[in-house]
Amino acid sequence: ALPILTSTPTASRNVQFPTGAALDSVSEFMINDSIDFSLITLAAFALTVTVNTGVTIVGSAATAATTGSTARFRMRKTAADTFVAYRIA
Repeated sequence: ALPILTSTPTASRNVQFPTGAALDSVSEFMINDSIDFSLITLAAFALTVTVNTGVTIVGSAATAATTGSTARFRMRKTAADTFVAYRIA
């Protein structure tokens, strides 16, 4: 099953990724392994993913500011302690 993250913000919010080192320490990913996940806002406010050390993002990082808006991402390990999040939908 793919992870689904939901939030009911009372204003537009940033959601920061953990560091690449933290992601590496809690996973058994090999280089080029990936996982898809969805971020859903349950209120009429945008959720914006922000990066951290060892993590970059490609594509739009925000949901729309509409209740039920979803952003889908693919997080890929590119090197030790290094990940790229791609917006795929």
